[in-house]
Amino acid sequence: MAVDQARPSEPGVVEDRAEAALRVRVRVRRQWEHEAVVRRLRQPMPLRVTWSSTGRLVAAAREAVLDELDLTWEERPFAGDTRQIVGRFRELQHRQLVILGEGGAGKSVLALLLMLSMLEDPVGGEPLPVLLPVAAWNPGKESVAEFAARRLAEDYPDAAGAADGKDVARQLVEQGRLLLVLDGLDEISSALHAVAVRKLDEYAVVGRQLVAAVSTTQLCRLAVTSCPGRRSWNGIPSP
Repeated sequence: MAVDQARPSEPGVVEDRAEAALRVRVRVRRQWEHEAVVRRLRQPMPLRVTWSSTGRLVAAAREAVLDELDLTWEERPFAGDTRQIVGRFRELQHRQLVILGEGGAGKSVLALLLMLSMLEDPVGGEPLPVLLPVAAWNPGKESVAEFAARRLAEDYPDAAGAADGKDVARQLVEQGRLLLVLDGLDEISSALHAVAVRKLDEYAVVGRQLVAAVSTTQLCRLAVTSCPGRRSWNGIPSP
C-alpha cells in the first residue's frame, strides 16, 4: 500500500493563505453590502421577511435539529423574521438549512440578509458565509466543493492571492472554512435536479454547514425520493 504524505506548509505559505481568507471575507462583505443597497433591502428600513419551520418531509425531525424530544415542528414552530434569522440559525445543531418558498416569496432576500448579518456580526471560529448563485452549476460534472472552489477563485481572484488562487479556494472549501449559501437551485436544468440533490447530500453528510434556497415543491420532493433516509436538513419556508 502506498501512502502519500503531504509536506508541512511553510509558515509564509500559511500566513499568505490566512491573509487570502481575510481578503476574501472583506471582498464578499463589500460586494453583497453593495447589492443590498442596490436592491434597497435596508432602505428606509430593513426589509422584513417572515419565516417559519416546515413540517414537510424534506425537513429533519425536530429532535435531530434542536435536541428536543417528543415535539414536532407543528407543535412548536421555529419562526421569526430577518431580525432573528442569524440567532436562530446559530441555534441549529448542524447548521444545514433549506429556505423554501415560491417565486417572489423572499428566499433570496432572506439568504442574502442571513449572510450579511453573519459577516457584520461574526463569531470566532465560524466559517465564512459566501453566497453563490448556482444557475451555472452542472452537478453532473462538478461536486459542490469543486463548484464552490471554482466560483470563489473566479469571483475573487485578487483576494485569493497569487498564482495559487484556485488552490487557496479549494482549501477553504475542503477545510470547512466556508458556509456556502446556494441560491437558485431551481434554475438548474430539471434533468439535473436529482443528481444535484445527491451532490448536496454528499457535501453535507460530513457535517459541512450549508444553506440552500429552493423555490419549487418539485425539488423538495426530489430531495426525499432521490435520497431516501436522509433527514439532515431543516426546511424553512418564507411566506
